[in-house]
Amino acid sequence: YTPGTKLLWISNRAALRAGRLMGAEWGEDSIGAYSIAFGSNVNASGYASAAFGAGNRTGYYAIAAGYGNSAMADDAVAFGEYNRVDGRGGSMVVGENNISKSFAATVVGRYNDTAAMSSANTPASSNPLFVVGNGTAANSRSNAMMVTANGRVGIGVNNPGATLDIAGPSSLQQLRLRSTGNDYVRIRMFNAVNSAPFW
Repeated sequence: YTPGTKLLWISNRAALRAGRLMGAEWGEDSIGAYSIAFGSNVNASGYASAAFGAGNRTGYYAIAAGYGNSAMADDAVAFGEYNRVDGRGGSMVVGENNISKSFAATVVGRYNDTAAMSSANTPASSNPLFVVGNGTAANSRSNAMMVTANGRVGIGVNNPGATLDIAGPSSLQQLRLRSTGNDYVRIRMFNAVNSAPFW
C-alpha cells in the first residue's frame, strides 16, 4: 500500500486498518490475521493483535496503545509511551519508558530497572511479578518496589532477600509505624503452631 490516510479491510485475514500509513507497516507481512490497527504508523503484525495510537507494535495476541510502544511478546500488553514488553504470559507495562523482561510481569511507573528480570518465556520463583519504576532516564533506571513470584517484597531493593526487604538512605527512617489514636503502636509476632504473641 502507498503512504497516506487509509481505511482498509483485508478480507483474507479478517483484519482492519484505519489511519495514516507512513511506510511498510501495513504491508503483506505486517498484517496479522484477525488484527486491528488504528492510528498513525501502527503495526499489528501478530495474530489477533491490536495497536492504537502512534508508532506502536504488537506480536501475537498482544495489545499496544499510546505512543511508541512495543508489545512483541505473545500475550503482551503495553500502554503509555515508549514501553517495551519482552516477557510472555500476559506481561503488561503501563507508564513511560518501562521494560518488562520476565514471564507474567506487570511494570508501572517510569524507567524501571530491569537488572533482576529474566526468564521471559517460563515462570521462575525469583521473577518479578510486579515492579514500580521510579527512574528518571534511560541511563538512570531504578525501582521503588518489586514483588517476586516467591512472595518476597523489596522496597528500594531489586532482589529481596526476605519476605519484606527495605532499603533506604540513612537520612530517612526505613520503617515507621504510627497509631491513628492516642495509644501505643503494637506489633504482634507468633508462629503457625502457637498463636500466643512473642514479645
